[in-house]
Amino acid sequence: MTTPNTAPTHMPARLLSLALLLALVLSVTLVTPAAAQNTPAWLEPRGINVVDLVGLVPEAMLQDSLIVYDGSGALAFYDHGERNGDVVTVWVRFVSTQNQLVTCLGKPGDFDAWPTAAPAGTLRIFDGATDVTNKVGTNYSYFPAGLEQPIANTGARRYPEQNATIDFTDDGAISLPANLGCRITVNHTGGALTGQFTFTAPRYLDVKVLGNQTLKFHSYIGPGNAGKLDALSQQMQDRFNNRHDDLRIDAPDGAEFVWVKFPPTPVDPYGDPNTPAGGTYRIRRPNGKLSVDHLNSMALTLYSQWQDADQAQGTTFLPWFSEVSAVSSPEYFVPVGFTYDPCMTNGGCPDDLLDAIHAAEMDMTVYYLSISRIRGGLQEVPLAQVGPDWQPGNSPFATARQPQVTPAVHVAPPAALPMNAAISPRGLASSLNLPFLIVIPNPQPDDRTNCPCGWFTSDGRMVDYVAPE
Repeated sequence: MTTPNTAPTHMPARLLSLALLLALVLSVTLVTPAAAQNTPAWLEPRGINVVDLVGLVPEAMLQDSLIVYDGSGALAFYDHGERNGDVVTVWVRFVSTQNQLVTCLGKPGDFDAWPTAAPAGTLRIFDGATDVTNKVGTNYSYFPAGLEQPIANTGARRYPEQNATIDFTDDGAISLPANLGCRITVNHTGGALTGQFTFTAPRYLDVKVLGNQTLKFHSYIGPGNAGKLDALSQQMQDRFNNRHDDLRIDAPDGAEFVWVKFPPTPVDPYGDPNTPAGGTYRIRRPNGKLSVDHLNSMALTLYSQWQDADQAQGTTFLPWFSEVSAVSSPEYFVPVGFTYDPCMTNGGCPDDLLDAIHAAEMDMTVYYLSISRIRGGLQEVPLAQVGPDWQPGNSPFATARQPQVTPAVHVAPPAALPMNAAISPRGLASSLNLPFLIVIPNPQPDDRTNCPCGWFTSDGRMVDYVAPE
């Protein structure tokens, strides 16, 4: 016999269904990346950051890639990484004068070079096995990311830099905002530094590596700003013919993006000449013209580039092109295998050194990628790149389009009903386990109005591309 007012040992199916329905209704949260009215009329193109590729491409493609170089005196090379669900971990090797400077994984837009945005995350810094994260200063400088247009033309840095106080997480890691790069000083007198970055970065992409090509390239000989190595550059021009090696592309069908991997030059032309540096590589048009500068490894749109600012003087926005014949090698004045000699700065380098520099070879590899979106919640924005005569307020389009943004739907664990809540005939039962459900929206369709366009996350990462009509 059942005692009155005592809960039954089994809940009727009708009441269980009602409880589940109530739990799900109460737990549905709409996550809208950004309101449509806040979407800019246009943005500059950005390279796809390494964070959005980790775990989706072979590690061999990323390993040893120069993923950060912005002329600030610090470089970051990809060492290894992994993706576990939405958590991405990236280990890098830092190179800087006296091993006292580290960077974020974003890169600012300097002169006409493309930026790349990294999501918010954390950073731990190591000297070997020793954690030296707590040896950083109290402040650092960074370039905020986001859906922001530039504030300056190609005459300088196009995006604002600001100072901030370093914040630490409860477990002692540095907390970093979404960024287009940063510089952090480490009060450190030891060996080379490594960094462990950790991000919560939902997967937006499916990436296929369709093939690769490798080129033996040589040092650059020709006009241009050689910085502190102007004397060496002039000697090389006087002794040899000008040269700039190109990798004539043989892109597989379906290739949309390229990842270019190349070694650093051992002599920095613009900073400490005893420190390695990166260099400019370009996409070349069939007519011989070159794209804007690219300085680090990031996924670049192969058939959507903007012409070099020096070759587009007098323009408000740089000319766009889609015809591609080659990827030009980094413009290095000193090849791998050499060390700094004062004659490179002061002049008078002996002929045997000039001949050795001329003969030396380096490897550059171009990987061809196909990229497609696998989830929605992104914003499609027309692309344009500012030129030498651009001023804030100038627009590349006569008429701005109305963006379409589809919100992501997130179904979270029930907040109103604890996972172990008691349930009675009046609506509560015992030992009810509810599933954790995520409803991922499908990718939105492309809108080719005012394209070329990019698909952006709300924190400013460009993750896909739309060609013009």
